Amino acid sequence: MALKVPFFIVISKVDLCTKSTIERTVRQLEMVLKQPGCNKVPLLVSSSDDAVTAAQQFAQSPSITPIFTLSSVNGVNLDLLKVFLNVLPPLTNSKEQEELMQQLTEFQVDEIYSVPDVGTVVGGTLYSGICREGERLVVGPTDSGHFLPLTVCSIQRNRSGCRVLRAGQAATLALGNFDRALLRKGMVMLSLEMQPTVSSLFESEIVLLFHAKTFRRGFQVTVHVGNVRQTAIVELIHGKEELRTGERAVVRFRFIKHPEYLKVGAKLLFREGVTKGIGHVTKVIMEQKT
Repeated sequence: MALKVPFFIVISKVDLCTKSTIERTVRQLEMVLKQPGCNKVPLLVSSSDDAVTAAQQFAQSPSITPIFTLSSVNGVNLDLLKVFLNVLPPLTNSKEQEELMQQLTEFQVDEIYSVPDVGTVVGGTLYSGICREGERLVVGPTDSGHFLPLTVCSIQRNRSGCRVLRAGQAATLALGNFDRALLRKGMVMLSLEMQPTVSSLFESEIVLLFHAKTFRRGFQVTVHVGNVRQTAIVELIHGKEELRTGERAVVRFRFIKHPEYLKVGAKLLFREGVTKGIGHVTKVIMEQKT
């Protein structure tokens, strides 16, 4: 909710419950969603018209939260969920999609596999540009902050081969005999023309959503930026000695293991136990490569 990501709710196994139990559960959900911390507008879907209306409003306003009650056993209201998903428009319009495709290639690596008779395979999402079979890219950063050349041997989407991958699409890319040990989750595959910003040190404007005590210099958190996930240490809080729940500040983080590919403006989430916070990258501090 803090990231303002729209979502909908599916209550399943209604075939095991009485009507009064389902109604009570829906009422409790609606109460939670309407609370000041959520500020959502629940919308119970009970007909095909409701499903179409929910899909249209869901795309226009992140505060709309459709609620479905269904059963996979007897199929009650399962058709309403299908209607909703079919009518739901894509997150980006055609103009935004075209602009992303005009940019240089950036593929975010989320999964890594070794497939017999195929070799090393990576799964992920093409953030920008166009990727074709046989295209030469670089992958990184390595632990030393460098990028390694590779060739995309083949592409598969939905377990079917394709020759071209466009921005916003998820796929698996076969890399042939490229050494899997050199890859890790959180890497990116980029066009040869790109000059990536790679660093262990960066600054972010954050909001501390919750912390049991005080958030101060030296505190370690797990930072998520896109497909990057790594532990970082707080090196500096600009203008303050410490932060408490609900406070904002510009904080300097340092990854403790290896540098990462970061971009200014990227959304950031960090956590450690009950500690949670969000923000965005405001500055990537370049360090001398060794």
